[in-house]
Order: sequence, then structure tokens, then C-alpha cells
Amino acid sequence: MTKPFHFHSLFFMLLLLSPLMAQDAPPTAFGSGYQSEINIDKAMEGIRIREQELNEREARLSEREAQLQALQQRLNGQINTLDGVRARIEELLGTVEEKQQEKLAQVAKIYEAMKPKDAASVVAEMSPEEVASIFSAMNPRRVGAILDALGKVNPVHAAKISFVMKNIPGLDEVKDAL
Repeated sequence: MTKPFHFHSLFFMLLLLSPLMAQDAPPTAFGSGYQSEINIDKAMEGIRIREQELNEREARLSEREAQLQALQQRLNGQINTLDGVRARIEELLGTVEEKQQEKLAQVAKIYEAMKPKDAASVVAEMSPEEVASIFSAMNPRRVGAILDALGKVNPVHAAKISFVMKNIPGLDEVKDAL
């Protein structure tokens, strides 16, 4: 930040030069140097007023700068808090997803252990989305066997499940097995 120009220096310079200016000035009706002294006094008064205005303006700007710095610190604190909250949410979401995957794997193992005909009769009562989710965690050959058994009893439901499964990312292996 640059320092403001202080008119004290100019004032002292004018005081030092005023005797020289008075000598060079043409004589007036009031005597030598009188007009110069009036002009210097007016100039000095103008300089003092301007300096006061500038000092007041500098004080207002300094106050605004301090307010902006305080606001910036508050915002930085809020950003840090939000970053912490976001990290915690991501951590919790990761934990929830992990738990869901564990549960899905458990359910998938149950269906893999069943005979295809028995598993088909159970999945016939479930929504295609639920079945596709479970099938996504299973061995593709077992999925194919269950869908084959389901297709014999309820081909429309088997088709719906297959349709939902094709839209699940990473299930190309299951689709190839069918």
C-alpha cells in the first residue's frame, strides 16, 4: 500500500521559499510582499483543508479495508467448515455404500446357493430393479440359470429383468452369459 502524500512537506517548502517569492514579486499598492503573503496564506489554508479531507478519506478507506479483511476471514472460516462437512459426508456415503455392497453380496450368496428353479420363484415376486441389483453381485452363470428357470414360468418378468440389467454399468459379463 502506498503512503498518502502529506502536505506538511509542501507547506514547509512554501515557507522556505516565501521570502524569495516576496523579493521577486512586483511592488503593490500595499507595499512589497503583502500580496504574496495573502496568496501563501490562502494556499496554505487550501492545503490544510485538502490534507484534512485526504486524511478523513484515508481513515474511511482503512476502516473499509479492515472490514473487508474481517469478512474475508469469516468467509475463509465458513469455506473451511463446509470443506470439513463435505469430507465427512463423502466419508459417510462411502461407508453407507460399502455396507450396502456387503448386504447385497450376502443376499447374492443366498440366491447363488439356491436351486435355479427355487430362486426363480422368489425373484418372480420382486421388482425387476431389485432382482437386477441382486444379480449384479452374482456369478453370471448362476444368473443365467435363474433367468432360464424364470423364463419358463414368467417370460415377461425375465425379459424386464434382462432389460434393467443391460442398463446397469459393469454388467456386460452377465449379459454375455445370457
